[in-house]
Amino acid sequence: MRRPKLVSLLALIALFAADVSSSAIAQDISPTRRLRRVTLAITQQEPDVERYEALLASSDPDAFIEAEVDALLESEAFHAHLVEWGRDYIPFPRIDAGRVWDNGKAIDAKRCGEDTLYPGAVVISSGPNSNEATICDDPDAPTSVGSPWWAPDTMVMAVGNAANFDTFYEGTDCGVVKLSTYWIAPPVPGCGCGPNFTFCSRGDLGLPYEGSYPKGYGDGELYHPKSMNRALMDEPANLLAHIVTEGRPFSDLILGNYTIVNRGLYHMYLRAGRMSGVHTDDDANRWFDMFGDDDKLIEVSYSTMNPHWLDDPDYAYDPRDGGELAGLPAAGVLTMIGPNTSWPRPRVRAARWLESLACDEFSPPEVPIEFPAYQRDPATEGVCLHCHTRLDPAAISFKRIFGFGGSIAGLGEWKVGNLVSYDANRKRFEGTYLPNTVMTPITEEEADSDLNMRLIDYMPPEQKLLGQVSDGTIGPRGFAKILVDSGAFDRCAVRRAYERFGGRTLDVGQDAIELEEATQRFVDSGRDMGALIRALVLARTTGW
Repeated sequence: MRRPKLVSLLALIALFAADVSSSAIAQDISPTRRLRRVTLAITQQEPDVERYEALLASSDPDAFIEAEVDALLESEAFHAHLVEWGRDYIPFPRIDAGRVWDNGKAIDAKRCGEDTLYPGAVVISSGPNSNEATICDDPDAPTSVGSPWWAPDTMVMAVGNAANFDTFYEGTDCGVVKLSTYWIAPPVPGCGCGPNFTFCSRGDLGLPYEGSYPKGYGDGELYHPKSMNRALMDEPANLLAHIVTEGRPFSDLILGNYTIVNRGLYHMYLRAGRMSGVHTDDDANRWFDMFGDDDKLIEVSYSTMNPHWLDDPDYAYDPRDGGELAGLPAAGVLTMIGPNTSWPRPRVRAARWLESLACDEFSPPEVPIEFPAYQRDPATEGVCLHCHTRLDPAAISFKRIFGFGGSIAGLGEWKVGNLVSYDANRKRFEGTYLPNTVMTPITEEEADSDLNMRLIDYMPPEQKLLGQVSDGTIGPRGFAKILVDSGAFDRCAVRRAYERFGGRTLDVGQDAIELEEATQRFVDSGRDMGALIRALVLARTTGW
């Protein structure tokens, strides 16, 4: 590393001292301080000595700083800052990907121990009756060798049912292994991993791989940079950063039909699709080769991974009209497994999304208010209606997402009538989605005629949310449209950008005019968040 000149360092120290000693922030701040401000705002890092030296040598400091801002907005450091902002923008609790797989009946893979007959071989481990230890020591267990999706071009031995490369999930309870009995060949429906192990998750493979994934969960590695858990947690932040750096409309955060995934996260969406009845020929096109390496993130449509997330932005479906549900329209972060896993109930999801995306706040009323007695509907009765008048019209859009965020109720085996009477989800649908309520605007007779009618997931014409009525689009995308059409999403985005990159918090009362004007400019720009960030950062070069 080149050592800076002592004279330059002393000059810079003197300049900083002059800036800091000022008792008030002057409108005409020094060029070095301006450079420091914009660099910190964009990258969360201070400029290095070379940038200060270049500024001091410049004949036009204003032009130099503006060019520096443009260069920083193209930097990896800015992208990393956006990812950090995304984590703050959409915060949600830590999760364990293993819970997602367990609920989705995924076939988890583990490794046979070094002291077994098949050291290091992959064995199916999920299911209440599985016993990988016994299988790994069974001399009659079938074996097979293949290249797994989580480590392409490497060869791995599989043992027991994991060695079944020909059949896959067909409604059987995958992972329930009868000791010394293996479902290996058609026509018996199998629970094998399939070609390239594409029907098995990585699970806890217990090895510090090189060129492959480490453990997905457990033993303190829940949030290893390459784990499935970390991929779930970072997906919203990665999408936000991608949208900004690619110059996409910021509203794609909730209206887009695409996301950003790595190989493991792609597989999680693929598994969720299979569990709801979508079986695509992914083995033929080797979907996992799209990534090249474990660290690569790619843009992909939700429908590519799970066709039950629809590209149709206006899809409408009313269970009272009959017919089959095709799926739910994709809606950016609102349809991601991670947040929907962390917020497992519709009302909680509604509250968290309104807080994150509309800057809404839920607090008790400031003065005593008389409420009608509560009987069955918190949106119209009882002391809780103060918040539920907003919560329940939003929550109706999230009723179909269940199963730790990976399943869509009303499709195939997830139809309410197909769930056994003691299933926890069915009990919740029946006990929570009560007819003649804001959350479930159907009659008692309609509810009795078909359990799936309880899953109606768009606001009826007589209801409003944020002053808007529904256009009939179902699911989270219907909610997203209301957020955007009401202006709440845009105003919140501008406020958050001011706080993060403008160095100030806009007061919705005192700064109402500035907020409305800035929001209108943001909308007129095509919701170009990068342009807004650039303007906010440059504004900081003139003081405040």
